[in-house]
Amino acid sequence: MGLLEDLEFLKKQRKPNLLANTRQLQGPAEPYLRQQYPEVYGALGGLLGMAPDEMAGSVLDPNTARVRSGAQIGFPVGTATQMLPMARPAQAAAKALGPTAGRMGEGYLQRQGLMPGVVPASKNANVGFDPIKMRTEYPDRLPPVLAFDKVKQKEYLAKQLSPEAKAVQKASTVAQKDIEKGNYTPYFDVSKRFFADPQKYNLQGETLTQALPAKAETIAKYKAMYDTPQSRKKLSEAYEAGKLDPNAENWYAMGQLEEEYIKRLGAKKGSQRFKDDFADAMAATTGGADPTSNFLMANYGNYLREQATAIPKNAYDLPYPIGGRFASGNMAMYDKVINKGVGLKATEQPKRFDFSANFLGDMNRATIDEQMMSGIYPGLKAPAGDSYGVAEQVVNDLAAAYGVKPGNFQDVTWKGLKGVPGMPMIEHINQSIERTARITRQTPEEVLDAFIRRRAPMYSAAPLGLLGFMPEEDQ
Repeated sequence: MGLLEDLEFLKKQRKPNLLANTRQLQGPAEPYLRQQYPEVYGALGGLLGMAPDEMAGSVLDPNTARVRSGAQIGFPVGTATQMLPMARPAQAAAKALGPTAGRMGEGYLQRQGLMPGVVPASKNANVGFDPIKMRTEYPDRLPPVLAFDKVKQKEYLAKQLSPEAKAVQKASTVAQKDIEKGNYTPYFDVSKRFFADPQKYNLQGETLTQALPAKAETIAKYKAMYDTPQSRKKLSEAYEAGKLDPNAENWYAMGQLEEEYIKRLGAKKGSQRFKDDFADAMAATTGGADPTSNFLMANYGNYLREQATAIPKNAYDLPYPIGGRFASGNMAMYDKVINKGVGLKATEQPKRFDFSANFLGDMNRATIDEQMMSGIYPGLKAPAGDSYGVAEQVVNDLAAAYGVKPGNFQDVTWKGLKGVPGMPMIEHINQSIERTARITRQTPEEVLDAFIRRRAPMYSAAPLGLLGFMPEEDQ
């Protein structure tokens, strides 16, 4: 019996292993080779690119340890020599695993360079950084350098990337290009995304009625500014355009991630951590940030909080890949909202309050951000003064006309106004998990677990600034 036939049992569906808190493979009958000669079976699997910890089996099965022992012999030989003749059968074996197990097999083979599209990255490869270190630490930082802002005509201190940070950035860029070609298996099935259960969260506050001017005449002034035939036409056209993209709707659907928190931390703690560490943390760090930068900043705040470490005050002190517009201000808001326990209030941070509520599954609210304001009142990046509720009412009225919830109107309209391909938030997380897995030489499962437990950095392919400098846009 050949090895690929013997590995057919890996196709069988996995079930949670409550003892190990990891996913293990199950099947009716183990192959003969695994039963009789587990070390040989493991060694051959290792030669085909399967790492010891990726060889399937229950922790209660005595053969599992023997299989992994054999893999410890075969795996280094297969990867260190970069055996090209093995690449084709290894790729076939990975594809035979199917989409679920492929998170371990195919993804790992890609990161080891045994599948096309990825630069080989064995443990001995000179990639300019230590993948093991990157699992628990951000890249080294350098002191800031003096730079000149041509727009503001003044000097400022800019972030300077260390050689280690540049190497991680290069690896991130390579990984991202391959991901964009579709050469990876997303951890979460985007087509099956669903919303978190808002009933679990006691959301107090209503921006529509509380984020308003005190005087009726002031409300009327802003209504005259925002609720015009032109604004309704522009928003309606953007919604109609966004509806053509199936990835535009249900952008906030994060029930799959909520389930992972609960599975790992329990029902009560998991739900609370999903709210604090994801929804509220994302809301705190959303100012002027694209979704991926937003996600990375939120995770960085969680990472520092777990270590009881203070958040740097200056953006040039933030490690790669943390940065972007208003980075230091966003991290200061995280410190206030999360670390200091101030929380989010509908009256004080209406946009952030609604953003968090949407992630928690409450789509009866519409997040009014810079992009939405471009349709409501071009020239304003945010509702003026305390007029947030007035702007939100315009969106709510249009949502009702289309027979959808305000949040479901807003996410589709946002895409139409932005004019970019839709990418739900869960896919942004999928790609960050995959980038991080390739950089740290871990499985996506390990990356997600470390993220939920606030133990690890997450990575992106942020653009490299001039001469390795990262401009400070907070100045």
